[in-house]
Amino acid sequence: MRLYRWLLRLSPRSLQRDYGAAMDAGRAAVAANPDDVWAIHAVVHTYEMQGMVDTGIDFLRSDRTVWESGNRARNTLPTVAEHLAMRRHSAATEMFFDLIEPVHGIELPAGVLADEHFRSLRRHAGTVIGLYNDLISWRKEMAVGDLHNIVFIVGRELGLAPADSIGAAVAEHDKQMAAFLAARDALALGPWGADPTVRTAAADVAHWVRGNLDWSFESGRYPAGLDVPSPRRPAD
Repeated sequence: MRLYRWLLRLSPRSLQRDYGAAMDAGRAAVAANPDDVWAIHAVVHTYEMQGMVDTGIDFLRSDRTVWESGNRARNTLPTVAEHLAMRRHSAATEMFFDLIEPVHGIELPAGVLADEHFRSLRRHAGTVIGLYNDLISWRKEMAVGDLHNIVFIVGRELGLAPADSIGAAVAEHDKQMAAFLAARDALALGPWGADPTVRTAAADVAHWVRGNLDWSFESGRYPAGLDVPSPRRPAD
């Protein structure tokens, strides 16, 4: 059952005095979903409680969620392909998409978790969110020397001038958005399209995509008047 994963996440906390059982439960949750940040935290917390700091650090180094910070520490920029593959992880969208179920009091059918259209929907939505953050924050990051952003990565890889780098970065964002919309439509037309829990989950993932855009402009995190490019027309 889907709820089994949630129980595994909670188990390390309830088993804190039995570190062996807590570690087994935490690692089982990570094995069930390597993208599960809550489960990763539970494993690291269990190492910390036992004073096994070096082991916990090694475990984190093997995890994709620390990929970006590792690149920053080594002053290394990834390729465009690497950034596109990993941006949803550094944006940490997976754990928030997981919260859609308990927030709505629903449980997705086990089969839909393996459905390629559903997986693609989440994957591309997370990448869209991460890339839009790159587009709206590149000036802020350039000011502090943080070049771990699609604008700088695509510009370096293709040898582009700054203005052209922005356009190329927008194009990468738009490709991911098109893939997200295609996955959403394919899911709706597929065998899971009529399931109310799937429809709720898919709609909320779409709400995340739109909400991230609104939050970026309304939260005050980014200065007013940032030069954010408009989406390109298909003919451009």
